Amino acid sequence: MKSRTIYRIALGAMFVVTIFIAIGIVLTFNLAREMDEPVSFWDVSFPLIGLIVTPFVGMVYYIKKKPLGWIFCCGYAIFLLVLLSLYYFDLSQMEGASMEGMGGMTASFIVMSAVLVSLIVLLLTDKMRALFFRGGQDKLLDTFAMAFVVAITIGLIVFTPRLVALSHHMVWIFVIVFAALRSVVNKYK
Repeated sequence: MKSRTIYRIALGAMFVVTIFIAIGIVLTFNLAREMDEPVSFWDVSFPLIGLIVTPFVGMVYYIKKKPLGWIFCCGYAIFLLVLLSLYYFDLSQMEGASMEGMGGMTASFIVMSAVLVSLIVLLLTDKMRALFFRGGQDKLLDTFAMAFVVAITIGLIVFTPRLVALSHHMVWIFVIVFAALRSVVNKYK
């Protein structure tokens, strides 16, 4: 497959996944509002930044063929795959979850996982990395490590309201992860 075709498929998949997640977030918050659950700006802003703003910024850089676009898109796909897996595992472990009720969840989990894994594999191919990184900078382990740092950062952004409520030690974890992210961003601006 040509690198231009892989580039377009990955961009289309990123766009579709981002729109799907955005619709899911809007529906979740509308459901919470209808059930009269309190939803504050603090609880809403960080998931919106992490799950909607971040991938659109990544896609802008991706279209410009900047390394930061590849890193953001791959990190976002890794984060979503991990989040989806944890969510499905958590739902399957709940007491009272019947296999019949999980049938629809299992099918959607398989489809979304296949899309995300395919997107990650496409982004990690040699041809794709060569489009974004200059010679010698596109080593698989280095690029995957940078995408993994972005995935962790997105996770910290999305779950900031819950993490802050848990512990004050989270500040040190934020500082360390954001310092790693800053070095990645500065290296590939």
